[in-house]
Amino acid sequence: MENVWAIRLPHLTMVRGVCQRLQLRACAELASGHSEKALEDLRLMLYLADSLKTDPFLISTLVRFACVQLAIQPIWEGLAEHRWSEVQLQELEFRLQHYKFIADMKAGFDGERAAALSTIELIRRKGPWYLNFLGAPDSASPPEPSLLSRLIGTVLIPNGWYYLEELNYCRGFQIQLGTGSDFTNNRVSPAQVKSGEQAFEQMIIATGFAGTSLGIVLHHWTTARLLLPALNKAIVKSATAQTAVNQAAVACALERYRLAHGHFPETLGALAPQFISPLPNDALTGETYQYRLAEDGRFVLYSVGWNEKDDGGVPGKMLFDDKQGDWVWEYPAK
Repeated sequence: MENVWAIRLPHLTMVRGVCQRLQLRACAELASGHSEKALEDLRLMLYLADSLKTDPFLISTLVRFACVQLAIQPIWEGLAEHRWSEVQLQELEFRLQHYKFIADMKAGFDGERAAALSTIELIRRKGPWYLNFLGAPDSASPPEPSLLSRLIGTVLIPNGWYYLEELNYCRGFQIQLGTGSDFTNNRVSPAQVKSGEQAFEQMIIATGFAGTSLGIVLHHWTTARLLLPALNKAIVKSATAQTAVNQAAVACALERYRLAHGHFPETLGALAPQFISPLPNDALTGETYQYRLAEDGRFVLYSVGWNEKDDGGVPGKMLFDDKQGDWVWEYPAK
């Protein structure tokens, strides 16, 4: 379809909905002592999530992240209540360690950039009036433009303006998104992401008119200003999803150690290579996750979080707060 925004993706809602129901059932099965049935549901959840991996859309990538994170809840509950066997833990750990969510974002970003450039080109060919129909279903045939619309689109707006929109979108894309994510090493640098955001805003302000709508239009930054800022949220989501699977894999290894020795280890280094190899590092810092034993014999495992500050394992207002606090994996005290 030449209008990519008219492509409907009904399977995303269905896949996520099935995963939500499977999550509830897996948790119920764990609570009733049927861990093998819960594991079967987890296998199906991960299979459904991975069925979205080859979709060339950023939204599909984000739904995949969400579906895998839904699967983390029953894994956590089973670990908190010591419901998983050694064999089941090995399987879960193996599956979790194969996820490279930050690296997988590259395909989604490439698709997003291609869609934006295709849209600009489509408007260049059809005229600015076509903006009103970008989100319309494919079956909705746009009416013919008026004489005035055709005059504006083909005479008053030079082709070069559209090409400058494409150029500036790619420049903004590279500035805002090209440095914060290390796709090769599956890492995210929050500091570089924030620096990219600031550099992009400074570039917009430098267009003149203090970054006003008129200045943005006259300097051909309209598409970049409309579409790029929302993509930074996708970077945060990739980091939270990677942290979730990394911590879950480490938690499985910790439970395997406990089954073998009767207690959790003093340090994470005791896990490798017998119980996990390699030991996952923090996707934000590249260093080993923070870990300590709790007074009741349990443990606290955490990443320093998006603020890159060690808050001693104290979380923010939500599980993966992008403003304050650490990203923590822990169990309730008994």
